[in-house]
This record gives sequence, C-alpha cells and structure tokens, in this order.
Amino acid sequence: MPIRRHLKYTGRTVEQGRFSFNPRALDQKTKSGEQNYSSLQQRHRQSLINFNKKRQVRRERRNPDLDLRHIDYIQLNFFDAFNIPKYAQQYRSNFGLVPVSFWNYNQKGLFAIHDPEKFEMFMRDVQGFSESEDPVTQKNYSPYIRFIDFFDGYSREEILETSEPGPVVVLELIRSPELHDDFVDPLNREFQGYLSEKGMSYQFDPQAELITLEDPDRGTILEIADNFDHIQKIASPDSGIIQPSRWRVAIRGFGFSVNTENIEVLPVIGILDTGVSDQTPLKPLLIDAHPGFDLTQTSPHDDEADHGTGVAALAALGRRPYPDYEGEIEADARILSIKILKAGKGQVNQHNMLESIRRAHYEHSVKIFVLTTNWMVSKEDHEKPTHYTYALDMLSKELDILIFISTANGEGGVLDGRGIPITYPNHFLTAAMNLKVPADSMNNMVVGASADDLMINEFDGYSIDRTYPAVYSLKFHLNWEDQSLKKSFKNTLLRKPDILMSGGDYDTAGNADVHGIKVLSAEKGQYFKIMPGTSYAAPLAANLAAKLLRIYPDVKNMQSIKSLIVNSARDISLGPEFNSFKPTQKTAVSGYGRPMNSSVCTLMTIR
Repeated sequence: MPIRRHLKYTGRTVEQGRFSFNPRALDQKTKSGEQNYSSLQQRHRQSLINFNKKRQVRRERRNPDLDLRHIDYIQLNFFDAFNIPKYAQQYRSNFGLVPVSFWNYNQKGLFAIHDPEKFEMFMRDVQGFSESEDPVTQKNYSPYIRFIDFFDGYSREEILETSEPGPVVVLELIRSPELHDDFVDPLNREFQGYLSEKGMSYQFDPQAELITLEDPDRGTILEIADNFDHIQKIASPDSGIIQPSRWRVAIRGFGFSVNTENIEVLPVIGILDTGVSDQTPLKPLLIDAHPGFDLTQTSPHDDEADHGTGVAALAALGRRPYPDYEGEIEADARILSIKILKAGKGQVNQHNMLESIRRAHYEHSVKIFVLTTNWMVSKEDHEKPTHYTYALDMLSKELDILIFISTANGEGGVLDGRGIPITYPNHFLTAAMNLKVPADSMNNMVVGASADDLMINEFDGYSIDRTYPAVYSLKFHLNWEDQSLKKSFKNTLLRKPDILMSGGDYDTAGNADVHGIKVLSAEKGQYFKIMPGTSYAAPLAANLAAKLLRIYPDVKNMQSIKSLIVNSARDISLGPEFNSFKPTQKTAVSGYGRPMNSSVCTLMTIR
C-alpha cells in the first residue's frame, strides 16, 4: 500500500433530506370511528392534581426572610418531538411558558412560568379538556393541550440528584437566554452574596453555568434547592478510575530510558489524572508544573493512586516500548501533569479542572489532553448530556483543543452484579454497559478498548479475539434498537465510542495480569504493573494525535486531527459470536473501529 500523508474523502456526496415531524399522537378510536380521549383526559386530571400539590409544597418550603424573586416551572411530556422553532412562540403567547430545557429527543421539556396570568389560561384549558363530556366537539380549549401526554411540577425532588452532599457539590444553573438578563443573572448575584454571608467557598463558571460548592452541609443544600429558582440541578457526582485487582507478575528495574534529544520541540499532552510520578524515566518529559495544576493540595508529580503515571507513559511513548520496554526510547510528546484526583475515587472540582485546562493551553500551548476519570454510574439509555459534558465540549470549541476521554470500564471485571461470569458478548446488550460521563462528549474523542495487549504471544482472553471489543469496554448509551424510539429520531452515523485502541483483557479465568497492558508504575520498587482498562486505550489515541501534530504542524484546527484519526479507522471484523447483534448494536460497542496507527508510525519513521 502506498504511503499517504493525508486522507482524502472520495465518496459521492449524499443529499440530505428534509426532516419532518410525525403527526401528533392521539388515543385509539372508538368502534364508530370517533377519537377516544378518555385515557388522556384521566392523565391530565391526575397531572393537575400532581402539579398543584407540588407547586404548593414548593411555595411552603420557601424562606420568606431571604426576600428573593421566584419563578415556577412545569415539566411537559409530549407525544412526539416538540418543534421548538414552530411552537415555542405559541406556548409563550398563549400560556406564558418559556422553554428552558429539553431531553428524550425533545419529547420532554422544562418550561418556566414566565407570565402567571397567561398560565392560568393553560390551567383552564387543561381542566376544560379533562372535564369535557365530548372533547371532540366541545373544543373550549387550545388544540395544543392534546399534544401533551402528561405534566408535572418541578421542585426539590427533581432538583436534588444527591442524597447526601459530598466535599464537592455542583450546581447547574438554568440555561435560558430569555430568562438570563432579567432573572437568572440578578438572582445569581444574590445567590453569591448569600454564599459569601455564610462563609462558603465556591467557584462560578459563567460559560458552563456551573457553581461549585466546597463542603456544604445538608441543611444549606436543602435551603438552596427550595429557594433559588435559577438552579436547575444539584449534584455531588463521584468520579473515579475503575481498575481490576493488582498484578502478580514481579518486574525489577525499568530497563529503559527516554531519548532527550530535541524534546523541547515535542507537543505537550495534558494528563488529567492522579498525578505523574517524577521518579521514573519519564522525568525528562515532565513540564515543571505550577501548583495551580494540582487540585488535591499535594503535588502533580506524586501519584499515590498509581494510575496517571501509566497513562502518561502511553501518551508520551505510545506503542514504541512494546513488547519489552528496553533501551533508549524516542518520545512523541512531553507531559503536563494536571492532578485532579488523589485517590482512585473521589469528587473532582469541575470548575478548577476546567480552569486548569485553560491555563495549560494558554501557558504551555497544550492542545491534547487525556481524561480517564469518569463518573461512577453508567448513563441511562437516551439520557441527556450533563452540564459537565457540555462544558468540556464548549471548552474544546473555545480553545481549539482535543480531549481524549475513556468510556470507563464495566464494574466487576468478568462478573456481573450477582457475581456470575459474564456471557461475552451478549452482556453488551444491557444498559449496565452504557458509557459514563463525560464519555458522552461530542466535540472530543471518546475511546473504548479492544482486547489487544500489545504483546507478541498466544491470546487466550475472555473477549475471545484480541481484535474484539474488550469485555469491560463500555458502549453508546443511545440505543437505536429501542423499539419505543421513533424512526425520525435515529441517527446511526452518530457513534460513541469514536474508536477502539488496545486496552488489554482478562484471561478466561478472570485474571487481570495475563493479558493486561504492561504499564509504568509509580509504586516504588514495582516498576511496572499489568492490567487492562480503557484508561490505557485513551492515551494511546492521544499519542496518535501527537504524532499527527508533528506531521502536520500547520493543521488549522484540532477537529481536523480528530477527523484524520476517525477516518483512518477500519470496522472491526466481528465473528460469529456477534451474529445476533444488529449493525447498530455492533457500532455501539466498536464505534468507527480501530485507527490505522501503523500507518502513522510509518510516516513518523520516514520523517
């Protein structure tokens, strides 16, 4: 095959058809052919009861001594996608409702009751429809009412996503241009004054519309949820690196060094992790880190969790050291350690992390980052993106950077929640194997793992074939085979993970230290460890980006680097074990496949 310095799309252009919304869903017809709205009327009657009760409880919970402006919200569940350009203005003018947020493919929406007098018309119309003896002929209500399946209030129970506040609590603000100047921004200034009076430490990120609180007590969190109506969600998400058990193999001595010639011209990769030890052969590659790149008040060059060091080695050296880690190895990148966690699990200060990324970019020209710390819980099918994911996407656009994010690993290794061995690959069909925040990022590169362990040996892994998706690698949370999902909502070209890279595997007995990846260890006297994980696939992809930046130093933007990697990927040939999988179920696990990293390495050798 001839060597090419770029990839060129030569396929034909396909004209994109117009998107059309399905007609509004109606109840079943009677035998006479007339429309039967009885069940919808019943749901609306119950919705009125639920909404009024929840709104009354919210008003009773407010503290009048705070003397704050207030606004109520309503959650509307539609039969079909809410066409915002077409109907949002009608809901404003007829019902006094301002759209705030949509999810479930725009079938569910949160609306602010901006004009209470007009909203009374909505309540009367709902009541008129629900009590009508013949809603087909007696149309003393707006026709928009019949497009609403049911509705509910929005109060503390919906706002709080944490039962007990942790050391870091994240508040997501209402994101609405229409409400920002007259309501959200003024109330947020009052809220920051409230926090200052209480002596609470906080950070506000206006772009991401996030407020991070440090060590709040539960009473304060409840008071905030009940009184400050510009806050949409309050969460205290646990983040962590999910690793298998420790290795059995004993390796004494690093046995290699890094070629230090002209390393100052190498691109810099930011490692957002548990620190990168400076007591390894990576030391010459480490950028002298300012204390601002440590969010744990320890040191960015201490790696107590023994995770970030191995990630950094794979990002800087790629596949070059394998299989033996011997001799003098040429690096592809330098490393900036941004320590966001001290242990393998904890709560990441999202505001400080975002600011560290900005500083790394402006102070050290970092364009490539690796993030292998995910939230601990898998996303539900079709769950909307979090403010955190949105912030990372916006940051990538703002700074023209690219963050390589691991999908995270399935918990339990090769055992399910009941301690029973997983049936590979059918376990991928369950929601338990959905990826974890922020691996739902669209602007950045999301990386899953193949079972390959980068070694030249006979493969007897749990995942059957070294080219297959690893048993622990997570899949896309948008399930295109969901029978309840309307055909018009599906976009089968939308895939996460974007690609798979080598991450190692368990053996057939469930051991992690046979076919895992051999990675650098920060533990004194241990030198190396062997274990599998998507944490090791993501930095290998970042290493490809570093090589491409050297090949194309004048590349216009990092999305071009992402395109080069994705477009070089080839579908993974999945064998008979996947015969029961439909095409979209295969791509949900493997994305666009595996990049042709060997071609990139060949190009680097020629240069």
